[in-house]
Amino acid sequence: MFNTFNFNEKIFAILFFILGLLLFFSSSASNLIFYLIAISSIVLIISTPQKRSIIIKEVLTNRLVQIILLWLILLYASVLYSSGDFILQCADKYKKYFLIPIIIYGIIYYREKNIHLNKLFLHGVINGGLLLFIMSISLKFSGLSQILLEKQYISYQKIINGGYIIPNDFFITSILYCIIFSYAIQLIFEKKFTKGIPLLSISIFMVTFVLIQRTGYIALLIMTICMLYNIIQSKKIKFITILLVIASLLSMQFFAKNILTERFAAIHNEYTQCSQALKNDANPNSKILQKSCSLSIGLRTLYIHDSIQQIKQSPIYGHGLGSSHILTIDTTNYDKGIFTTRYSLNPHNEYLLQGIQLGIIGIILLIIIFTLTLKTALNLKDSNRNILIGIVLVYIVSCLFNSFLLDAMEGIVFIMILSTIVAINLVEKKGKPT
Repeated sequence: MFNTFNFNEKIFAILFFILGLLLFFSSSASNLIFYLIAISSIVLIISTPQKRSIIIKEVLTNRLVQIILLWLILLYASVLYSSGDFILQCADKYKKYFLIPIIIYGIIYYREKNIHLNKLFLHGVINGGLLLFIMSISLKFSGLSQILLEKQYISYQKIINGGYIIPNDFFITSILYCIIFSYAIQLIFEKKFTKGIPLLSISIFMVTFVLIQRTGYIALLIMTICMLYNIIQSKKIKFITILLVIASLLSMQFFAKNILTERFAAIHNEYTQCSQALKNDANPNSKILQKSCSLSIGLRTLYIHDSIQQIKQSPIYGHGLGSSHILTIDTTNYDKGIFTTRYSLNPHNEYLLQGIQLGIIGIILLIIIFTLTLKTALNLKDSNRNILIGIVLVYIVSCLFNSFLLDAMEGIVFIMILSTIVAINLVEKKGKPT
């Protein structure tokens, strides 16, 4: 894969490949590789004076990059009036977004040399997904996962659904398998069945039976519709195919022991119980409130309630960076019926988080960032265009259920995807080979 590259190109290419692979396994290692990519880009900027001014001008005059930088400047400037408890934590989490123009520079430079770093990243994700699948299946069916748990070599949180091992957060792993899923569909439509069908089967199995999580199902559904809608040209076939795919995904609940039905029933019950408890008694020390809002959707109902109250207090420009002060319920001793309350930074909704920090201005800026990213992706001619569009749509929807731009791993993937979309768009505008 790397034989035709020179030494500098090999380093950059290997970093993209390793990042895609390590995202499945280690948050700290992925962060390290991400910052090494940024450092490599800075070295590239310094060492390429003949290209530097042209590419920097292209990047910094891009409207999407300008909006992101404006959002970041406003966030950090809001420290001047913020009195939140999480200022330093937020400042640390958001700092990586300043690296977007730098990473774009590196992707553009190599793209103009016809080196596709996005494909290397995709290959890393595919290899990481296959490795995790083999490891997880092997440990489950050999019984080693329970032995490792008993010996305390791994934590309980890493073993799910009767013995499968998932080293990282459920949602980021779901997104990565949805990328593999989309690539598999692309291969199948290119009649590369020997590669496409196994990848398709593995990705559906992992998201549906192992990563049993509502947001993962949403990501899988969005990617399915997006891929098939963009690949199939006939409008009539599009409509019929999308209906069949939706029906197929919903029918998977019967093979997964009615998992989907149980999940959606749980959503309704948890929301109803928490809403009623909030109406009757919004006191955070209320035992009824703590019990009624202690599960996933109940907690999110509580977060939405608290977030709206905070936004109402300063609706235009918000309370500043790190000012989110969300009541949450510690469910460590849920089985014993013991609940404790504390305050958290994360309202589990990126739009509400920006509303608390920057008010309506922050929400509008976030919507503009997502809209411009999607619009730019739709204009691409790249072979992986449909995958990039799907991932952007997944983030737009999934940010309703968690603050994924704040989270470390989800933020890194979004930065890499956004940087790739902007870089490819700028190169394609100049008519370079794609």
